[in-house]
Amino acid sequence: MNLRQLTLIAAVCLIATNSRADFNETLNAQAEAEYTVPVRPGSEDGTVPFWNGHAWRYMYAPVYDFKPVKGAKSYRHTVMSKDSTFKADFIAGKPSAALTPIWNQVPVGDCKYTVEALDKKGKTIKVAGEDVFVKEFPFHGPYREKLYSYDECIKRALNYVHYLPAVRHWDTHDTPDMNYPFNSYLCKIIGSTIRHEVLYAQYYPAEKDAVVKRCRNIAKFIMSQAQPADAPLAYFPPTYYGSNLAAGFPQNQGKTMTMEPIEVVYGFLDLYKACGDRQYLDFVLHIMDTYKKIRRPDGSYPVKMDLKTGVPVNNAIVSPHAVYFAIERLENEFGIYDYKDLRLSIEQWAKENLCKTFDWNSQFEDIPLENYVPYQNPSNCIAAPWAMIFLRKDNPTKEELRYSEDITRFCEDQFVMWGTSKTNGVPDTNIPCAFEQIEWDEPTDASTSYLILCFALMYKHTGDPLWLAKANALAANITFVQSKISGMIPTVGWRFDEHITQDASQFWINCSAHTLYVLKEFCELTGEQ
Repeated sequence: MNLRQLTLIAAVCLIATNSRADFNETLNAQAEAEYTVPVRPGSEDGTVPFWNGHAWRYMYAPVYDFKPVKGAKSYRHTVMSKDSTFKADFIAGKPSAALTPIWNQVPVGDCKYTVEALDKKGKTIKVAGEDVFVKEFPFHGPYREKLYSYDECIKRALNYVHYLPAVRHWDTHDTPDMNYPFNSYLCKIIGSTIRHEVLYAQYYPAEKDAVVKRCRNIAKFIMSQAQPADAPLAYFPPTYYGSNLAAGFPQNQGKTMTMEPIEVVYGFLDLYKACGDRQYLDFVLHIMDTYKKIRRPDGSYPVKMDLKTGVPVNNAIVSPHAVYFAIERLENEFGIYDYKDLRLSIEQWAKENLCKTFDWNSQFEDIPLENYVPYQNPSNCIAAPWAMIFLRKDNPTKEELRYSEDITRFCEDQFVMWGTSKTNGVPDTNIPCAFEQIEWDEPTDASTSYLILCFALMYKHTGDPLWLAKANALAANITFVQSKISGMIPTVGWRFDEHITQDASQFWINCSAHTLYVLKEFCELTGEQ
């Protein structure tokens, strides 16, 4: 019996005893109760770091790293709305207490939070800490049902990309069309174009030969740009090509993002499966050998390197989940286990470092990384993959399930939008959705897709229907933001005042590829159609 059948049986049983409205209210009440439980709070003794020093929004009751005041016997925690129409407080024995006692009373919107240190008579000694934050909309269903099947959604999106001028260009050229500005991100965009095209051939098998020919031209260009076999970063294609966008920034000249070649690895593995030409698999194995070679003694990888010398640009470390996924594919799809030890050691490194520090700082190629401090700009695109790694296992350990739940709740807390403000009665954002990083709170299809899969995988392991309801709500909204004219699933433009959903110059092929592969896996995982 598959997951879909179990879900249907559970639904029938629920409907037999409750109306659909009652079921939704039950889920909403469950969500409301769960939001009073903090997301992996830090500890006063410092053994568990606080991750929210730069956070500005919360869905789950937060805990702040406010320090004890000498002589204080208790602490008054007060939350007031920006317009002063709401005020609530409670007394706790420490300044770093969770806002659990009053959290469900706090209205959505801007709030000021103050903690006062009190003497034994209850008089204020001094302010122990204060901050302002946004209380976010909680999950509150029901949300909209999908407009059409996910199969149709995927096909329409694939057709949009397949017929883009910059993609058709590869039929007769082995260099990119730079009228599409994002082709300046060689690994991320051009590598993902192969992924998109191979998936197109899976849905339209009659087009396979033409697709393979197109992809061979793309692969030829990528290999022509790769580092030579005797270079420190042997076989690595560069992050940047040309001078468009971030490729033209002075700080990026001659530099490369360490994890970007994995986008090419994914594309070449897809192409090898499609055509069987061994040169593409060999190129992948050469790249993976370099990843094995350049890993530092402490188990980490630098986030950014000099392309020619292989010297790290700064002290920042990168989340190596992409390497893990690549090795996993080599094992599961091709029976190649040469990198198993590397995969296992990467996983152990992540548990001992990322899962403990909870520092999920962004690592995108078009943002400055040189002066980042811990926790400055977290991203669900860095955190969520680790939940997926643990949850895709048949039998994750209790520790791995705990890590996964902490990560998934963190991603919902910091990045999901279940509701939105309104202007003249019109919603400001097409919700529900998720944005990708704290310093750029723009909803995107890729960041939303990460959470679709995390929620669905949490449901797989817990059987909790609230996780499935959250996954379904996010997935269904993809069909609403998808252009009804072109089939484009917009990368950005989810906010209703932007008017750019038809603008191809704002469309990132890599995000689209990620979204479509997620929707495909989501359907296979849940039985949704």
